[in-house]
Amino acid sequence: MRIFRKLAELVILCMALATGTTSAQAQQCTLSSGEQARFESEHLFGGRPTSGPILVRRAYVTQYDSVHRVPKWVAWRAAQDIRATLTRQGAWASFRTDPDIVYPVTDDDYDGIYDNGRGYARGHIAPYFISGGDRNSNGRHAVDDIFDACTVYEVNYMSNIAPQLHNRFNGSGGLWYKLETIERQQLMPRGLVLHIIAGTIFGSGPAHIGPSGNVGIPDMFYRILVTDRGVVPFLFVHGRRLGSAGCELDAELESCIVPVKEIEDLTGSDFFSALDEGAEQALEGADGLANWHAILGGN
Repeated sequence: MRIFRKLAELVILCMALATGTTSAQAQQCTLSSGEQARFESEHLFGGRPTSGPILVRRAYVTQYDSVHRVPKWVAWRAAQDIRATLTRQGAWASFRTDPDIVYPVTDDDYDGIYDNGRGYARGHIAPYFISGGDRNSNGRHAVDDIFDACTVYEVNYMSNIAPQLHNRFNGSGGLWYKLETIERQQLMPRGLVLHIIAGTIFGSGPAHIGPSGNVGIPDMFYRILVTDRGVVPFLFVHGRRLGSAGCELDAELESCIVPVKEIEDLTGSDFFSALDEGAEQALEGADGLANWHAILGGN
């Protein structure tokens, strides 16, 4: 009977994935308070960088920016035991309206953003490749376990998406793409455990995309990597430069490394505030470029 019950659960979820509905997802994918506490602890290294409500998912934790309708920040743990176990083809790759968001973004809000000459993509903040793994430690993965299948579903929530320039940033050859590729192909296979927090930065009067023009285009993006070999913060000028720090999109990746304090000043965030003062100051004052060389070199 247990086998039949699990099969029924998977059929319900797959039907929801195929039809784009969220009612079955809401029933099947809700986390208990204990599970939420566990995943918040797993993904949020050094505590929450900002106050306010957060959303806890299996593969990441996020705070949503309801004004610009994109993630304010997303934090996740990436390691060798976490990798996508499902193909991106078919219904699993579909973007999803987040049932936990008031006035949620839908996939239709991004219609025409690539083909209208502006060249934007629906950019994941927490990437698809960290949606795998055995999150409930039962020896099964997403292909035959509904708990882990929900992880794939959640990564494709529109609340984990922001407009990103495709050819110059999000796509092959872009800085965001290059950094994610290094994480996935070089760092994780070597056994490094990465704690990453990434987010969006807006100035006044940002540009918008979509048929209704109600999704903000971030002026800048940041991505902070924390490993046992130190912290490496990256800051990218995606539209408009705010302040003096950060790299343009035609720069070399290394030139995008900045002190943590530069990102804190632009975002108003306080990273690593849950650590003791000495540890927090050490991370915030670290030499990111030296750490990056050490991480890439395996020293």
